[in-house]
Amino acid sequence: MGEQVNVWSFAKDGILEVVNPSNGGIFSSSTTILRCIFEYGNRYNSLPKGFLINTMYFIYNPMETHTDYKVSHTEVYSHFFETNTDDIVITEQQMERMKNILHRDYQFDNYKTVPFSVICPFVRKYFSPSEEVRAILMEMERTYIEPRGGYENICLLFYRGNDKATETPICSYEEMKEKAEELQREHPNLIFLVQSDETAFLNEMTQHFANSFRFSDEYICHISDKSTAVQQVFSKQKNYEYAKKYIAITYIMSKCKHIIFTTGNCSIWTLYFRGDCENVHQHLDGRWV
Repeated sequence: MGEQVNVWSFAKDGILEVVNPSNGGIFSSSTTILRCIFEYGNRYNSLPKGFLINTMYFIYNPMETHTDYKVSHTEVYSHFFETNTDDIVITEQQMERMKNILHRDYQFDNYKTVPFSVICPFVRKYFSPSEEVRAILMEMERTYIEPRGGYENICLLFYRGNDKATETPICSYEEMKEKAEELQREHPNLIFLVQSDETAFLNEMTQHFANSFRFSDEYICHISDKSTAVQQVFSKQKNYEYAKKYIAITYIMSKCKHIIFTTGNCSIWTLYFRGDCENVHQHLDGRWV
């Protein structure tokens, strides 16, 4: 699971220090932290007492105006997530399962093979939404979900495009339409939530499916340049604001009754928040799984 390149060390008082040399997106960085927590548990048979992660999420940290992420003086993790008080007892069986998944990059795997029962307790403990994110989430649910009768009839159509094509094969818009229409024939009352970082996808899907909706540009950022990462387009302040909103959006996506999506970190974290792979249709390496 997670990025294959990371730097981590441990202070003598049990504090986990994590440095992310890749400076990736919000969930790429979160995966690095999660994996380091697993490595800590694997080595010490316990959980860290705390973090030193002020270099993480650097491209989303408006408090750091310089360009050298290695010398960050402020942390932004607590603006996005919080650590709750859930106790996780690491049993011998769980330890063995943790060892087996430490170096597995699940974002590009078949999600039906992911051991959610092992991973998700750690996600709930260390990546629960912050108070700021919860406020955004509640407001978005009042605006978009409750008027549509809740999540029961909502099907997510999520397309992570743009620069993601350099990492993994991405299906065409037509393939997404066909899969959605197939599911709609089985469930005629479906309402499609369309979410993407590509402007063209948002436009095409909302025009094609009459019973669909998308979030306003107040909440999402999207661009038409298929070779560019979205966070490269905006300032750190905008990245910071959109990151909180996108975490809230990911929680909303995780609650949808049905999910149709492409493969990547955003998709796997949707399922980490969801806790399972039920009613999920993933496009992976040219096929639906």
